[in-house]
Amino acid sequence: LLKLERLFLHNNRLSKIPAGSFSHLDSLKRLRLDSNALVCDCDLMWLGGLMQGYARNGQTQAAATCEYPRRLQGRSIASLTVEEFNCESPRITFEPRDVEVTSGNTVYFTCRAEGNPKPKIIWIHNNHSLDLEDDSRFNLFDDGTLMIRNTRESDQGEYQCMARNSAGEVKTQNAMLRYSSPPAKPSFIIQPQDTEVLIGTSTTLECMATGHPHPHVTWTRGSGEALDRSRHLTTSGGLYLQNVTLQDHGQFTCHADNNQGSVQATANIIVQAPPQFRVIPKDQVVLEGHTAEFLCEAEGNPPPIIAWTKAGRQLSQESLHTVLSSGTLRIEHAAHHDQGQYECQAVSPLGVKKVSVQLTVKPKALPVFTQLPQDTSVEVGNNINISCHAQGEPQPIITWNKAGVQITESGKFHVSGEGMLTIYDAGQADQGRYECVARNSFGFVVTNMFLTVV
Repeated sequence: LLKLERLFLHNNRLSKIPAGSFSHLDSLKRLRLDSNALVCDCDLMWLGGLMQGYARNGQTQAAATCEYPRRLQGRSIASLTVEEFNCESPRITFEPRDVEVTSGNTVYFTCRAEGNPKPKIIWIHNNHSLDLEDDSRFNLFDDGTLMIRNTRESDQGEYQCMARNSAGEVKTQNAMLRYSSPPAKPSFIIQPQDTEVLIGTSTTLECMATGHPHPHVTWTRGSGEALDRSRHLTTSGGLYLQNVTLQDHGQFTCHADNNQGSVQATANIIVQAPPQFRVIPKDQVVLEGHTAEFLCEAEGNPPPIIAWTKAGRQLSQESLHTVLSSGTLRIEHAAHHDQGQYECQAVSPLGVKKVSVQLTVKPKALPVFTQLPQDTSVEVGNNINISCHAQGEPQPIITWNKAGVQITESGKFHVSGEGMLTIYDAGQADQGRYECVARNSFGFVVTNMFLTVV
């Protein structure tokens, strides 16, 4: 259409033509609108201006004549003056008045305006045009009256009527809607709901209440604990929990209070946490035939299950391996084949945590002397040390006998932890044969030496 040069619309009984209908026809050379029923009122003044422009530039030939009103019948639209189009700017004939309304009732704002053409009525609330299609409670009658059904607190404020037509616009004074509500105890609009949240993330428990006076909303922990004000932030719409921890697991209660009463609602925060070890097992060295225990405890939500493996395989049910309810692995009567690497696994739907430990099983062994005591002599009144060392599994204990009687600690004798016998202030009575005995749970060995006192 941009290249359209001829447009003939005569003899089509056209009475009105929307403003701007030909504004995009830049290549137009001829336009015929004659022999129609055009009403030359204010709505068609734009066409008169367009045709006068065509006449001035001489590039477009245009014809259009008035049929109505009778006084203008047969006149070329291009020849009409602004006054002959009989435009009349809107004027307000009845202004809206202040009203007072209680909750849930219906209110009317009346506005009347005149002008040519008939002005359109637009309503403004608190300096914003009302979108009547956005809220079914609002209705605009043909005479300009605004009806508001089921009024609520958000409807209060200033209302203004604006009348607009092609000749201009005019506004009324502001009318005030004052909202009053009978006293009412609080009731919840939104109640908090049980919420699952992953540890370390954030969430909001929503809670909103209505009432008159407007209720005050506060929060408490279900267990009576105080809120952590550094992470638990009260907002207009609820309670914001930041960087959730396991300590947040549990009940939170929303309280709404005014001078008419109070209500409360409780919701659970269910903190989901991947497994974490609370007790980590340590490497063990045990003697063959003894019991080994590996402590392993984990926490999380849901609570993790503890499972043990050896060299990547599950433990045999027939073996002497027992996993206690605490997660501890007990190995009774440890044997050489029990030696190796074990893995504790904390398993939950949120993940698996693993830790490895080593079990070393030492075989039993009879004591064996590594240093034998030698015959020796000592002068009367001197002290003497006699060495005797042994090894075995378990490590043997050294004791000394003389004449079949075990030597005990006294001011005369001392046996060190390594098995060395010390005799203080030697005398003739100390001369004789001494036995060194190395003993463990697997057996014992005996050797002897002779002490000469000179």
